Amino acid sequence: MSRIYRLLHLPEEDVDANHVKINEYTTIQNIIDIATDKIPVFEETYDTYQSVQEAIRHHDIEILRETLYNGTAMDTAITTLRKNIKYVKNGCLLPYSDGSLEVTIGKIKKLKRNSYGFRNLDHFITRIRLICAKKSTLIEGT
Repeated sequence: MSRIYRLLHLPEEDVDANHVKINEYTTIQNIIDIATDKIPVFEETYDTYQSVQEAIRHHDIEILRETLYNGTAMDTAITTLRKNIKYVKNGCLLPYSDGSLEVTIGKIKKLKRNSYGFRNLDHFITRIRLICAKKSTLIEGT
């Protein structure tokens, strides 16, 4: 069942209607068609989700705004996006990402969990610096 959920999250451009992917008889497009034909509300939700995903992927604010301000079955998610439209727009337009910062924060949290009970804060901070330095040394050394 989780395999089907993953298929529904694929971008429309990656959905292949010609090649058999699931089993010897079923393609990804067949699975999506079966799901959307059975439940009309799901079809509307799927189309809205694909539009939002496409707008963000292609950095197209007009498509995003048009999708968000049309009536849809995704009320909770769309309301949240509408409230934060300024930030979503910045995320679409600007090339910046906080991915590297999130990786560093994740490593620090993992270190905190694994080394609970450091007696000396200086040792803990030194260990954090070593973890961050390993990453930059590897990048510079290649």
